Amino acid sequence: MPHLPTVPEKFIQLARTVACPRSIDQNILISMGVHNEYYFNRQVIKDGKLVTSRIQQYGKMSNEWEQWCRKNIFPNFYDTSARISTGTSDTHGAHLDYPGKVRLYYLIDQGDETAETVFYMKPGRPVVHSIQDPEDPDRIVDSHDDLIELERVQFPVKQWILFNGHVLHAVENNSGPRLNLTVDIDPANFSFLIRPQT
Repeated sequence: MPHLPTVPEKFIQLARTVACPRSIDQNILISMGVHNEYYFNRQVIKDGKLVTSRIQQYGKMSNEWEQWCRKNIFPNFYDTSARISTGTSDTHGAHLDYPGKVRLYYLIDQGDETAETVFYMKPGRPVVHSIQDPEDPDRIVDSHDDLIELERVQFPVKQWILFNGHVLHAVENNSGPRLNLTVDIDPANFSFLIRPQT
């Protein structure tokens, strides 16, 4: 979405501060309902090998950031944060974003230059999952080997993209810190006009 403005440097620095990799108290996040124990210890099968999934750490941005987003990015968003990928493997396992989200996503640091977002489909299941079903049994899939790979992409750095978290996706080939900003949008707040190519 190159028509959206680049993020001012002061907010990039804020994101680096609030989302820096840190020691976290898993019990606090579990008790708050942010994550569960499974998330912190998740194992995935990729190419026949068992690896520990990377995780996202979240950081709260400032009120000034929220005001800037409402003015420049999307007036009716319901959440925004800075997030960084951490862990010891090169894979953040396949998942749907919960609750079902459409996001404006701004990648600040790619992590490794080989990092790719990979979109998947589980055989017999839809490509785009229902936003109404937070208990979707396929919200997290632990074997990439059981999935159909749809596409691999490298998101541009420092450019907004529209990201549909209702499609199974993973981040692979990345063992470095991957820092991004997200602006979460209720899909009911906008619609798409899709025209077939002729």
